[in-house]
Amino acid sequence: STDADDALKAYVAERGRDLRVVFLLMIIGLLFSNMDVVLFGLIADATATGVYGAASRFGMLINVVLLAGNAQMVPHLARVASGDDSDQRSLAYLHRQVRVIRIAGTLLLLATSAALPLYAWGIDIPISRLWPYFAIVASSFWLQGMLGPVNMFMMQAHEVDRLIAYHLVAIAVFATVFGVFYLTGTMLAVPLAVAAGANTVKVLAWIRIHRSRDLRL
Repeated sequence: STDADDALKAYVAERGRDLRVVFLLMIIGLLFSNMDVVLFGLIADATATGVYGAASRFGMLINVVLLAGNAQMVPHLARVASGDDSDQRSLAYLHRQVRVIRIAGTLLLLATSAALPLYAWGIDIPISRLWPYFAIVASSFWLQGMLGPVNMFMMQAHEVDRLIAYHLVAIAVFATVFGVFYLTGTMLAVPLAVAAGANTVKVLAWIRIHRSRDLRL
């Protein structure tokens, strides 16, 4: 029927728009994920950049928990984000999964912190040079795990436009934090700025979900 065809065209057009916006969001995310090493290389020498790369990559091990846990939650996030309040099983599953991620993330943070001296010995870099960078990067990913899969929830709820706006705010936060700390002469300006930017997106998304849905993941 004509009504059905119009509805189908509208649905396809809306999903096509969502895909374009998601693609833009992926580009922004890719820039964010590589911005630190590129920027660090511009303001520091090769040795300092190598030290930062080694420390930050070790700290990124915390992200393994987030990636593994979030992958399991996508179907349940979609059901809850659709606004189906009757699907309490999916919401209960999300709460359990987020709790597991928080516990696993905390344990992995403690384990990697304890293993850092051995890692420093293995790559022959003083732990005093690795620790500040590792602490900032690892703590940033840990905090993202504590806030839950809020970014994924907003994507499933078709609020990608708002998520992009949050990323633009995060870029402004990144630039501000970097500028302030760089003027003090510390190389910690880069990881601090990246951590502030990444967690700005998560915090804004968490606030949005809590206020609009009265929902805590």
